[in-house]
Amino acid sequence: MATVNAFIRTSKNGNVPCAVRFRLSDGRGKEFFGTSKLIVYSNEWDKSKQRIKDRIPYDNKKRTAFNNSVLDIKMEIQQAYDVSTGELDKDWLVKFFERKYHPEKQQVKTEDSFFSLFEEFINSLDISITRERHYHVVKRDLQRFEKYYNLQLHIDSFDEEQLVRFRNFLKKEYLLISNNQSIYGSTSKKELPKERSDNTIIGILKKIRTFYVYLHKKEKTSSNPFKNYKIGSAKYGTPIFITKEERNRIAEFDFSFNPKLEIQRDIFIFQCLVGCRVSDLIKLRKENIHKGILTYIANKTEKSNPKTIEVPLSKQALKLVNKYADNNDPLLFPFISSQKYNEAIKNVFTLTNTTRSVTWLNPKTKKGEQRPLNEIASSHIARRTFIANLYSQVKDPNLIGSLSGHTEGSKAFARYRDINIDIKRDLIDSYLD
Repeated sequence: MATVNAFIRTSKNGNVPCAVRFRLSDGRGKEFFGTSKLIVYSNEWDKSKQRIKDRIPYDNKKRTAFNNSVLDIKMEIQQAYDVSTGELDKDWLVKFFERKYHPEKQQVKTEDSFFSLFEEFINSLDISITRERHYHVVKRDLQRFEKYYNLQLHIDSFDEEQLVRFRNFLKKEYLLISNNQSIYGSTSKKELPKERSDNTIIGILKKIRTFYVYLHKKEKTSSNPFKNYKIGSAKYGTPIFITKEERNRIAEFDFSFNPKLEIQRDIFIFQCLVGCRVSDLIKLRKENIHKGILTYIANKTEKSNPKTIEVPLSKQALKLVNKYADNNDPLLFPFISSQKYNEAIKNVFTLTNTTRSVTWLNPKTKKGEQRPLNEIASSHIARRTFIANLYSQVKDPNLIGSLSGHTEGSKAFARYRDINIDIKRDLIDSYLD
């Protein structure tokens, strides 16, 4: 734990005026030094108690004020250190006193508004284009919040109270659209905010927290609205997937009456067989396959952890690749938009009578519901199907993660331990009967 001490130092003999200096120590070899504007004569300073000596002639009011000032600075240094993030340079405490005694030099420049700093923060991130878009969405959320409440957000005054207010705004914003045309009138129907789940809101707040980590690292502010604020953690239900038998039934269904839907069915089946995310699926090219192996770098982690993912293709997957090999398009499949792809998947499930009832955790109500598969099917169910069917046979998350693009030790696999009823039945039969 960090400790803060006050002391004086002088090279002169006799009773001389000295500035009170401060030292913050946190573990071996981690020390910061800075000098305050508090002045005390060397003979008046109590080294052990870090204050003016008790038994010398001294004005009681001035003694109390001085000693309290020492204690206040200690507390301010401790608080500033507690909210600091990242690696601090050796002059951190020197800069603390510069900010304390010369606040006019530390004020955010006019051009450094809340949102210009947020844009600067986004540009500093080494992330995929998709994740960058998510941060821009958060920026627009904050801008609408500011406009709705007629505020002017500032990095120093954005506090816990405003966080609570912003969270409530995110929760109810979809209800505010019709009565606030000045804010939403120019927004396309596709971009209008919809009802958000708690998980979505938690994700937004975590991005703002990352913004404040950046501000602290750049010493733009000492404010920390998240110091005592609990964001909470996202909650997910057990992953829903289709069985190998259901997958094959969908794959073998005759869609000759609807060739366009047949294409999207084929893409979905291929995704079930390789387990990639839809953001990677839409970018796959014919050149990504060599000697029967699909090779790609996941878009989600291409900048932070650019590992090559290699997936040997099954006979069924190779058959689908060959089916579209004569296309002049360099892309592996004639993919449509992600939204239309998800709509097509629901139609495929309905037409193939893949309507088994499953227990689904509603992300908005946080309650379990019985829903047919065709109502909740999406591209992500293909990825889960790939992982779950492999995991039921080979319970090695690191091996399967190397095929699906999950990082080693991924927490996501903890959710896959509970999904296969056959594993549970075999366990009961083996040990209880």
